[in-house]
Amino acid sequence: MLKSEPKYNKICIKCERECKQLESIQLIHCPRFIAKIEQLEIKVPGFGKRWSRK
Repeated sequence: MLKSEPKYNKICIKCERECKQLESIQLIHCPRFIAKIEQLEIKVPGFGKRWSRK
């Protein structure tokens, strides 16, 4: 049987370090916080998949 992955605090999800705190802990600020690099996407209408004519 597989173990379910624990849910982490919102601040810890965005952090690069391994010292993750559970969701039940109320964190306001983390002094050891290092932000993860995130890929940001901008959705522009009109670009992307074209409709095929049938």
